[in-house]
Amino acid sequence: MAKYEKNIVGGIECYTPSEYIKKKNLRDEGIKSEIREQLPKVKFYSEKHPYNELTLKEKQSEENEFIAYQRLKTDVHRDYKGNFTWLIFVARREESLKKSEPMFFFKYGGLFNSSDLPKLLDLCWELEVYGQCIFYDQKRYDSKTLKQLIHDFKSANKHIINARNIIIDRTTSDRVKIKQQSPKQMAMFGRSQNVGFTFAQSLIHELEIMEYELDDLVRIARADSKLPAPEKDKEIIKLQYFVYLGEEIFKQIAFQYYFKHLDLSNETTYNSECKKFIVELASMLPEIQGTNIDQIRSAYDRRKKYKMKYLGLYQCETEQEFTQLLKKISL
Repeated sequence: MAKYEKNIVGGIECYTPSEYIKKKNLRDEGIKSEIREQLPKVKFYSEKHPYNELTLKEKQSEENEFIAYQRLKTDVHRDYKGNFTWLIFVARREESLKKSEPMFFFKYGGLFNSSDLPKLLDLCWELEVYGQCIFYDQKRYDSKTLKQLIHDFKSANKHIINARNIIIDRTTSDRVKIKQQSPKQMAMFGRSQNVGFTFAQSLIHELEIMEYELDDLVRIARADSKLPAPEKDKEIIKLQYFVYLGEEIFKQIAFQYYFKHLDLSNETTYNSECKKFIVELASMLPEIQGTNIDQIRSAYDRRKKYKMKYLGLYQCETEQEFTQLLKKISL
């Protein structure tokens, strides 16, 4: 890289936007580490019993139990016949829009001095919700594997139903005989381990939930078997909208103020710096960060062929509108 005069952006010496992002991340992590070291020892308290202090392991166990309960709430969508991608997208969007600013703008807003702030924020919000809605519509398992999974799910469900019926029959029988039985005779599946008299009822309930979950897995596997096999260059095509958003955000950077030394009128310089910026951008998005960098670069090199336009995904109001926009991304 050619030598330039000292260039400072937000207190960081750098020469390109991508270099600024890398150095800022390192500096922020260093600051966080110092703060963590100075903090007093963290105390954990139970959500169920607020005055009970817990160890970290106990706190994690309690949180895992809560997460499991929340996961099972998806049963409300069990009979939904529409596009589950839409439901997932709406949930992700709602979570994102709870923030006052898009993640990228919050972290790197110092790069911009935009005269059109609404446009920049639209681009950043769009980037925030992009990804979840486009990378999960291809068959992830081959037909043979899906067929075997369906068989195993159904077989597992059958055995769970049989086991559940045995426990129900035994529990019902115990209730009839309970007055004639001694404590030793009452000991049955699990009760002898002091897990409580309600163990059987709780187990029956959990096994019933597992039945529902296995039914769902069969339905999902069958739906996946109808999805198209991956097409050549499909991932690169789907990346086009990400590349478009990244380039439009890149154009909003205040180069005339922060990076005067960069001659963006030179096509080679422009493409090189924009490509580096987009690669850094990809590392921030969970759905894209694992993508091969060469695929992202290739998608950038072919962007003029596809001529993407701003779609306004994050402003979708109906599943029909969402589905139509997906077609413009998936091409």
